[in-house]
Amino acid sequence: MTTKPSTEIGEYHLHPHQPGQLAFALHDLRSYLATNRKAATKPHIHSYHQLIWFTKGGGKHVVDLHAYEAIAGSAFFVARGQVHHFDGFEGYEGMLLHFNEEFLIRGEPGTDFLLKRDPFHGPHQGPRCLVGQEVAGILETYRALIEQELKHGDAAGREELLRAYVGAFLVQLHRAGRDPSAVILPHREVPADGSRTRLMRFVQLVETNYAKGHTIADYAQAMAMSARSLSALTARTLNKTPSQMVQERIILEAKRLLVHADGSVKEIGYRLGFADPSYFVKYFTKHVGLSPTAFRKAHAA
Repeated sequence: MTTKPSTEIGEYHLHPHQPGQLAFALHDLRSYLATNRKAATKPHIHSYHQLIWFTKGGGKHVVDLHAYEAIAGSAFFVARGQVHHFDGFEGYEGMLLHFNEEFLIRGEPGTDFLLKRDPFHGPHQGPRCLVGQEVAGILETYRALIEQELKHGDAAGREELLRAYVGAFLVQLHRAGRDPSAVILPHREVPADGSRTRLMRFVQLVETNYAKGHTIADYAQAMAMSARSLSALTARTLNKTPSQMVQERIILEAKRLLVHADGSVKEIGYRLGFADPSYFVKYFTKHVGLSPTAFRKAHAA
């Protein structure tokens, strides 16, 4: 029996057979990998967010085709939809937190969630930061509190306490990321005015609509601002144009699908909003420097 080529990447869901269960899970990293190593070492995505904190390391963790050192004290925030996988190193220790926005928000606007608890500053930032000993001690305390609360079953206030502990855990990582000596990857500080909120809104709109052929004017209209104001916003905060940000998102998804899915170049282009396969090839080649076929071959296992 032949298998039809797919443009889908393997995706995992939180408690797929228990939809009513709390959208949160805590795992010991060593135990988790011992049980799930085969799946965890294959490129995949999640329909939830994953926080990985390595207390012992020595290998590499791959996020969107980039391999990062997974050393002791490093923390990775893998957002929903990002392609990542572990390597074969067997000495990892640490923890995994799995959760979605709904677990933490509970009536709080989604943008506020991202602004207050995004560990590594949100859009167009790296997925990793380094946690120092002082912060690590605080995180260990919250980890212990979370583990203790998970043992309480349906005790009164259990969900509220878990939400508070996880939120505080993320805030500590956010603070660590703001310390220039703690950040491993380059980051650009977004002004503390209304710019960050508007930028996050634009990023969310791009994430939802990048394959729909929207113009920059369409995005600006959805944000109740002019295209010129939107351009000024992205230039001031990220030193990029809105078009660049949309292009980068399209190219990122194209790369993901070319490497991790087995659909044809034509099928991938169509999924990304390109009705003309030849235009997709030209578009990709212009921005990457390789044709889709050449890129796929260069990253073949």
